[in-house]
Amino acid sequence: MDDLLEDIRTWSKSHKDELPQDAKWCGKSQSGIFNSHYGKKHTEETKKMIGSKSINRNWAPAELTAHHGSDNGRAKRVEVTINNEIKIYECLIDFYNEYKLIPYSSLKWMAQKEKSSRGIAVRYV
Repeated sequence: MDDLLEDIRTWSKSHKDELPQDAKWCGKSQSGIFNSHYGKKHTEETKKMIGSKSINRNWAPAELTAHHGSDNGRAKRVEVTINNEIKIYECLIDFYNEYKLIPYSSLKWMAQKEKSSRGIAVRYV
C-alpha cells in the first residue's frame, strides 16, 4: 500500500499539468495522498511531549461556560399578552417555564412572527 501511495505521489509530481485544476493548490496538492504527512503517525516521544504541554490548559474557563435563560447576555426580553393582560419577561424561557401551555418551539415562532394562539400573544421587546 505504501509503495502504491509513493508511486502516485511521484507520478503526480512529475505530471503536474495532467492533474485536474481542483487538485492543485499553489502548484501543489495538499490533501489526501498528496499531502507529505499522509499516513504518518506521531512517535510515542512526540505524543508524550504534546500531552505534557496540554496538561495545564484550561479547556472550559468560567467566562466561556454556557448561560441559559435570563443569564444569557443575548437573551431578548419578551412581552406576553394573556387575555389582554400584558406581562414582560426577561426571556422567552422564563415565560415558558412559568406556563408551559404552548411548546417552546411554537412560542419562539410566535415571538418571531408576532402571532397569537390560544389567547396568548408573544413578541420580542
